[in-house]
Amino acid sequence: MFRMNRHYSTSVPATKCIEFAARKRVQRLEIEGGHNSLLKKLLESPFKSLRHLSLKNIAVNDELVGHFLSHCEVLEHLCVCCIENLYAVKAVGSSLRLKFLQVSNCRQLVRVDIFAPNLVEFVYDSRSVYTRGIVLKHAPSLVKVSLAENDESITRAFLSVSSCFSCLHTLSLRMNFDLQINMPQEFPELTCLKDLSLEVCNANCGQSLLSLTPLLERSPSLHRLTLQVCISIHSFICIAEMRWKWNYYKKQSWRDMQKINRCPHHCLKEVKFCGFLGFGSIIDTDFAMYLIECAMVLEKLIVELETRREILPEFKATDNMLEATREHVLQLGTQLPPRAELIII
Repeated sequence: MFRMNRHYSTSVPATKCIEFAARKRVQRLEIEGGHNSLLKKLLESPFKSLRHLSLKNIAVNDELVGHFLSHCEVLEHLCVCCIENLYAVKAVGSSLRLKFLQVSNCRQLVRVDIFAPNLVEFVYDSRSVYTRGIVLKHAPSLVKVSLAENDESITRAFLSVSSCFSCLHTLSLRMNFDLQINMPQEFPELTCLKDLSLEVCNANCGQSLLSLTPLLERSPSLHRLTLQVCISIHSFICIAEMRWKWNYYKKQSWRDMQKINRCPHHCLKEVKFCGFLGFGSIIDTDFAMYLIECAMVLEKLIVELETRREILPEFKATDNMLEATREHVLQLGTQLPPRAELIII
């Protein structure tokens, strides 16, 4: 493995390091930041043995990424992250050996084209306002997908990989609740999906996740569900100061629950809530109630309480708040079937 980052010694020119890596026929190359003069040298250097390539926060472009995909015949792992001048990634070719592709935080990115018969895992995190999304042409081996997008909805990125839905085993989605989440009512069934992770950002205490239930209904083989709710500091303060409004939220939650279909989940065995808010918020409470009611073979409910200590110490949950939330979770736990275990973290 050959690794260069922004702290790499400047006693040896970076271009000489690239020459050395090419001469040694390295199989793993990682370059991170601080080497803006490397583009030409990377294009000139042969990396015939390269299997793993990671480019982060470095001045490269479409040509260089395409060069590696075209000329590194045994390349299996490609990660491009935080690259400003990258507009398109084209992982296209019937002879590509690429098994892992990650494209994250490239602010000028317009599109990603994929025709990769051996691709197993795809990670896509778009921060670009210009993005036109993913063009998935052919990826019969794709079983693991992670999507995050700052668009008006996660729907476009989600549906762009719909051709592989029937083969997916693992799916992760990060969505922004400040914007609109339009989970379509009808889309191809995720027949083989076993593990689903949902991260909901910028939620507020009056919103509900019940709009995501169609995704669960189209995943008949789901074994494990992980939900992480990331609320704003303002919403966290509201929850802390307005617990007395719980009767209002409870009534609103009851009305929302009446509107959804109750589809039994016959394979779902483990549910985990990360950053559970509970008492004072319906966002995860009503979703938890739905899962307790519909997960027919549930074995384990794991609840990690929200503390907010990772943002600012002054907004850290007090002992009283944590105890109130814990009591609320214990109350929910009384609705679990006898065989199910409740774990509070």
